Amino acid sequence: MPDTGEPGVETWAGESYKTGGAATWATGSYEPATKTLFWTTGNPSPDWSGDTRAGDNLYSDSVLAVDIETGERKWHFQFTPHDLWDYDGNSEVWLVDVQVNEQTVPALVQANRNGYFYVLDRRDGSFLHASQYVHQLNWATLDENGRPVVNPAMKPTEEPTQRVCPGLAGGNNAAYAGAYNPDTGLAYVPTIESCMMFRKGVVVFVEGIPFFGGRADPD
Repeated sequence: MPDTGEPGVETWAGESYKTGGAATWATGSYEPATKTLFWTTGNPSPDWSGDTRAGDNLYSDSVLAVDIETGERKWHFQFTPHDLWDYDGNSEVWLVDVQVNEQTVPALVQANRNGYFYVLDRRDGSFLHASQYVHQLNWATLDENGRPVVNPAMKPTEEPTQRVCPGLAGGNNAAYAGAYNPDTGLAYVPTIESCMMFRKGVVVFVEGIPFFGGRADPD
């Protein structure tokens, strides 16, 4: 999380960054040639309610490229800005080479919990392309930069009426790792087809207990 005066803190309303969450609970990937560690982050807090944390909430739901010699952040890419659904960014990432306009590009790929399969240029984090990999996905489309264009009807409310897909477990979960076959160029991703009703609730921070702002109910 950014601290006072650091880049990214302006993406959190007021002092909400101080309780912003974004835990890193999955293993990253390492590229020896560039001495770069690629690590992913979880959802912002409070979960399911963004009223007190207006903004993109960096560096939650992101992948960070870190120089292992200096600890400096080289770049970041945020999959789900201002996450309201607990989609995280913590699925495993694979370092592969892809063909783009007849050129070989070093890439980072991930089947994100939000239901999209991302391909980024791992040299600078620029967005190459993404595709939907689960059948049930209705919370957002992606623009040309890979930023979600959220369907307002899919945001959590106090009395939800819409089924949001994917559900709480996401389209893929870090507990069920996929794999990549360089010989075939195919990725194998265990998927979760589910939808839920996301309910926004009262937000109260109490140190030492999970910081929730609602819940996710089976549809």
